[in-house]
Amino acid sequence: MKSENIEELFNAHLKQGKQAFVQLKVWRTIETNAEHHTHLRYRLALIDGGVCVLHFNNVPNKKGNQDRLKTAANSIHDIPALLREFWQRVDDYHHGEKQ
Repeated sequence: MKSENIEELFNAHLKQGKQAFVQLKVWRTIETNAEHHTHLRYRLALIDGGVCVLHFNNVPNKKGNQDRLKTAANSIHDIPALLREFWQRVDDYHHGEKQ
């Protein structure tokens, strides 16, 4: 596998009440390899009481699996749509429509 140069675009840790927080990370790969063609990568998670209750990313894990939002961000222009959909799901979770 080729090494990749990365450029971090966004990294935030935001409190969501007393025991919950959201972690948002978005970065761009400068080089891609055969296993991953997307230049934009993301990892978005909602942690509540120490448990990850909502998690989306387009980075394969060690088993090669990946979770994706319906709106997969493939370009810088997709980030607003990606974040809108994620925050809608966070709101749904907080209002009792747990995933």
